[in-house]
Formats: sequence, C-alpha cells, structure tokens
Amino acid sequence: MKYVPNWVPISVAGGNISESGFNAYEELALVFAVIIEHIEEMLKRGYKIEEFAYKLSGINLNGYTDFFENIAKLRAARRMWYKILRERYGCKDDRACHLRIHYLTSGSTLTRQQPLNNIARAAIQALAGVLGGAQSMGITPFDEALTIPSELAHLTSLQIHHILEEEANVAWVVDPLAGSYFVEN
Repeated sequence: MKYVPNWVPISVAGGNISESGFNAYEELALVFAVIIEHIEEMLKRGYKIEEFAYKLSGINLNGYTDFFENIAKLRAARRMWYKILRERYGCKDDRACHLRIHYLTSGSTLTRQQPLNNIARAAIQALAGVLGGAQSMGITPFDEALTIPSELAHLTSLQIHHILEEEANVAWVVDPLAGSYFVEN
C-alpha cells in the first residue's frame, strides 16, 4: 500500500468455485469467506478498513443457465458486501462499499454435441449478468467445450456484448429488475 498504492493485490474468483460444482449460495459463501480472511489479516497488521477495503471490492462471479438465480446472486453479492463492510467492520468509505463484479459465463454449461446452441446459452447468461449489475463480463466462446476457442467463436462472444449493449440497450438502466417480486425474494 505504501510503495505501490494503485496496485490491487487480489481478485477473488468465484467462477472457479462455481465451475467446480458449487451452487450460487456456496459460491458467495466461499468468496466472502476469502474476502473476510483478507480483511481480518489487514486489520491484524494495523491498517484501518478505509485504507484498503476499496481494493478488495472486486470479485469474479460465474454465470450459469438459471437466468433469475444469476441475477439474484449478483444483487445479493452487492448487498452482502455493503452489510459486511458497514455493519461488521464499520467502514465509512462509500467507495469501498460499492462492489465491483466481473462476471463470467460458464464453460461447464457448454455442450460438445451441439456447439452452436452454446451461443444461446452464453447470451442468456450474459443478459443475466447485465441485468444483475455486473460491471465487466467475459463471455465463454461457443466452441470451448470442443477445443481451444476459434477466432470465429471469440468474435461471436464479442458480438454478444455488442448486441446486448448497442441493440438491446439493456445496459442503459441500472438495476432494472429492482422491486421485482420474483427477483427480490
């Protein structure tokens, strides 16, 4: 922190947890357990929560086929982060209390038998990421279940981004499903 103040030392990867077969609850539980351990260690070293928490406020979460569960998971992660910092650690830094989420569509949901259907899977997962409030996203190429992704598959993943942002305009509204009975519950 003293010699390299702009360096972010860790990004906690929930995607690895999810791809290993854990469900959404377990993914969030493990991600936040890791973050809490980092916070506890920094506090033991004499740092104040406001000095470092904003550097921990970025996590990677995985998307999978359940559309609404993905959205609810991302929304729950932001609430959990805010409550952990404010209530458990008394953090007063607003910047630190805003969770940044990098969202990855799931490679484990891709099929080898019908790889072009993976385009639809990735698009649905990506839409859930946008509607759930992810700040950045990686979309798994459709042929990753078969081989190292091809140039066409990478381009298709990139085009999914463009279609969601520039044609569907879903990124124009922050938290459009807030207040939805189904998502909130």
